[in-house]
Amino acid sequence: MITAAQPCKSEMNEQGSCKLGVSCEFSHNPKDIPEAKTVEKDIDMGRSNLHWLYMGSKAFKNKISASMAKKLKSWDELRGICSAKGVQIIRGSLGTYEHGDRPKPGYVRMTGPVGAVSEIQEMLQEQKKILGKLPRYTVAWNVADDPWVYGLFADASTNKKINKLLETVADSQNAWYEMEHCDAGPPHANGINVSKATSSFASAMASNVLVLAKGYIGVTDCFVGYAGNVADLSVDAIITSCGPYMAMRDGVAADIVRKFPQLEQAATAPTGQRMVLFGPGPIPDCQVVPLSVPNTEILCSYLPVATSDATQNEAWLTETIKNAIMHIAKHNQNAALRKIRTAALPLLGTGRFGYKREDAAKWIMAALSETMPQAHQAGLEAVFLVDKYPPAINAWKESLKGVSAAFETHQELPVKLKKRPGWYYLVGKHERSNYAAAMASSCGDSFDQDPGNTFFSFYPDVAASVESEYQEYKSSGSPCTASVTFDNPKHAKGATYKVHFSMPMRQINTETGFTRWVVRKPDSYLIECPNIKKIQQLLRRQQKKNRAKPAADLSTTTKVLSRIVWEALDKQSADDADSQLQSKVRGTFGVVLECIALPGYTLKTTDKREVTDLLAAQGLPVKVLMTCDDNKRASAIRLTGCSSDVDAAKQIICTETAFYRKAKLDISYPSTWSCTTPNQLAFVDVNKDCPEWHSIVSKLVGDIPQAVLTRLQRVQNDLAWKSFQNNVSNLKSRYTDKNGQVVVDNLTRELWHGTRSTAPTEVAKSPYGLEIVHSSPNCMWGAGNYMSAVAWYVHAGYATRTSAGESQMMLMQALTGVSDDRAPDKNIKEPRQMPADHEVRRQLNISPESPFPYNSVMGMTNNARIYITYSSGVAQQYPHYILTYKMP
Repeated sequence: MITAAQPCKSEMNEQGSCKLGVSCEFSHNPKDIPEAKTVEKDIDMGRSNLHWLYMGSKAFKNKISASMAKKLKSWDELRGICSAKGVQIIRGSLGTYEHGDRPKPGYVRMTGPVGAVSEIQEMLQEQKKILGKLPRYTVAWNVADDPWVYGLFADASTNKKINKLLETVADSQNAWYEMEHCDAGPPHANGINVSKATSSFASAMASNVLVLAKGYIGVTDCFVGYAGNVADLSVDAIITSCGPYMAMRDGVAADIVRKFPQLEQAATAPTGQRMVLFGPGPIPDCQVVPLSVPNTEILCSYLPVATSDATQNEAWLTETIKNAIMHIAKHNQNAALRKIRTAALPLLGTGRFGYKREDAAKWIMAALSETMPQAHQAGLEAVFLVDKYPPAINAWKESLKGVSAAFETHQELPVKLKKRPGWYYLVGKHERSNYAAAMASSCGDSFDQDPGNTFFSFYPDVAASVESEYQEYKSSGSPCTASVTFDNPKHAKGATYKVHFSMPMRQINTETGFTRWVVRKPDSYLIECPNIKKIQQLLRRQQKKNRAKPAADLSTTTKVLSRIVWEALDKQSADDADSQLQSKVRGTFGVVLECIALPGYTLKTTDKREVTDLLAAQGLPVKVLMTCDDNKRASAIRLTGCSSDVDAAKQIICTETAFYRKAKLDISYPSTWSCTTPNQLAFVDVNKDCPEWHSIVSKLVGDIPQAVLTRLQRVQNDLAWKSFQNNVSNLKSRYTDKNGQVVVDNLTRELWHGTRSTAPTEVAKSPYGLEIVHSSPNCMWGAGNYMSAVAWYVHAGYATRTSAGESQMMLMQALTGVSDDRAPDKNIKEPRQMPADHEVRRQLNISPESPFPYNSVMGMTNNARIYITYSSGVAQQYPHYILTYKMP
């Protein structure tokens, strides 16, 4: 090859592409062809620009001028050009972005010969200029105005669903979305309700837990900390374990009994025989028994002793934790009970029950990750993962770090090295089951006496009790025996052991008389023990800091979601994308709007401040809007959020605010009502452009596809609504068991009703919704208030025909309760009594002799499900809407 300073043009475009090879008269030397070197180049196209470029002609069709569209290249066209020039192009670069190496949104990365990359770069810059001239229309959802959104975005499972909704809406409306964040509040994964996180941290600081680390399971705050005595913690619930007969005589359970001796007394029969609180026992494996003491709920569960089967151990421990957390969720769903917002959880099973600390912490964390979202939705805000042993605390920290999206260490536990004597008991290898159990629980702390016998260590708390008695025996000459009682897997009701200190030392089971040899090693261990003096100093400092510093000041800078901005090439698409996303999010996650009406009362500024402060203190992510009517004679508090949070907010407002007690009201009105004046009766026309109209249309055409809704009237009958709500409350009380749980689902149903020749407005004026007086005794199930689950059945024979040739029917909310499924019978006057073996009777413990009737009758006719109530002068149904529609 002829060496020349002038480079080969083919080699400049792509190395090795020259067909002449060594015969080429121009230089192929890389030193003479710097342009042939492969380079990587990142170009910031702008996030929405890259979106429009990627969408190509689909995005621009009918949106921009033909001349501008002609100049733009689609993403596929650009890839084709790049491929021809030997350049690889991808969306997103690999630069550092936020928490690690992730593709930068809006960037393009090119890899190829430097000359070709430069050429493509110029083309992209030109495309960027053209894209910059496109008309842009933006609409923003100000998330800061809807605090309930924070929790949805923070939880991993719901966050994934919301992102899918965003992509669906963006594709359907051909729009681009941007999620804007701002600096506010304490750190939390993916953004969090600031007041809730701050409140939880303040609770931790004041709970007598020395906070060592913090993380999150979903959006629930989790604190790892030292607790010398779990019973002394200021929490709403403590989760612990015990034997099958609740022999709470050791470990955490013993600490709880010493704090609340009434538990020991309540669980012991006059004869001294141990009993469980809810029956003679034993408690089934992993079942949770709630024990109520002042200001705290003790959730006691029977956790079986660990075996050599790790799979079985994991199943037991996982089920125990799941049962405890789900008990909290169900407890919090009962509005009559005090909510459990904070719970303490020691590292269960790692004492005499024989579970290895690292395994137990990992299994518990997996169970918490699965059940915590539901418990959080019901009101659980924080869990304290506590223990008094440094190895257990370290296991907690490592397991939380493994599942938490944002884990941070606050401080290390002060410890000191201390020599501790060891106590050991002898087990022969011929005792196969006892030997295996001892081997599993000793965690390797054992030594062989001879080939056939092994000494195993006592459980740490048992050893501590025996050592204390031994020291007293040595110093005071007290009797040479010590009695130690603890749970034993072979003696489910508990067993008492006497340890004789006279040589040779031995242990005697007082129930069976079985004797084992015991030895004491004076300096058996050099272990890390908590430095109690330093811990107490840190606790005082922590609590002093918490008192001196308001909760709001504890926050540090982090990113929280502030707005979701939609961008489209026309205003309508941007507006539709915003409204569609909000509608889908509300529907998917059960966001509700509730109204607390205050007729005859005018809200004051101080009242609004009281509500705001109370809800902020509880960290409830609920949007609160307080309004007054035009005459300043009636007020309303409108609450928006997930149903459990709204229920909690309503409970707080109705029970803890001074102004509500003064108003003496307890009625919530539908959020759509335009007025809540006392004794009002109004038929309000619903606007065709609002979500309320579209919601009813979808229900109508779902049953009658040809129907065209022409008018929708909302019935605002104050007296009927109050009476109906009072009956709903009474029926809930009827079906509430001794644990505060409503045992019947769907007490109310949305049903259709036709009035035939009677105008719907006349029927809707009644303070009782429907009245049996309008019915005929010749009806299929006798005289009653008939409603259908499907609209087409009402249209076929019971709709009212207007003079304009249109049809009318009503959409009711009916209190059907438990329905009696019956064949048509014109002699029916009222619902029958429930059978003696009915499941609801059993759940409520209703005796067979006690009258307990069904609430309604249901049956089938012409493939339509019909519901009938037989009440008169009682609002067992409420007419929500009157629909006027026409058929083609």
